Amino acid sequence: MLGQTPLNSICWQEHVRLKQRDFTAPVGMQETSEEPYVASSFSEVRVSSFTTAERRVVFEVTVRFIKDKSWFDQGQTVGNWTSVVRNPDRLLAHEQLHFDIAELIARRIRKVHASYQVDKINQPQALLRSEMHLALLKAEIRCLLADRRALDDLYDEQTNHGLLPEPSSSGSGR
Repeated sequence: MLGQTPLNSICWQEHVRLKQRDFTAPVGMQETSEEPYVASSFSEVRVSSFTTAERRVVFEVTVRFIKDKSWFDQGQTVGNWTSVVRNPDRLLAHEQLHFDIAELIARRIRKVHASYQVDKINQPQALLRSEMHLALLKAEIRCLLADRRALDDLYDEQTNHGLLPEPSSSGSGR
């Protein structure tokens, strides 16, 4: 149901941080790399809308961390590898930032939708124009969700999936 959070997930909140106990999937679940990771977080950006009986459109964007699809290796053996998490706090912060990236994208989607609503109010309500705006909104949302994947991948590349210290900003003086 809209607005409810399943027990296996955590809605993103500004002052709530992930904890190791939030990662409940078996270690190494859905691993596709030849080298094992020591943690993996799964979060989703869910975009939904519906029209009420009063013909009011309700648009909602939620970000949830899915506990039973996320895992954190605390030094167990995975296949032929034995992982040693030397800095679990740094690794946890790394996974938190993936969750924060999802919220960043959700905020961008909300902003695009708000802009679409303003355009809708200020423009004539021709059906064709409305359908065209809706198609453009959906295309922008798809693009933003693709941006999220690219940001996650870039972040993992720069930090070797959380094993290296966080990338520092280049000293450009700005």
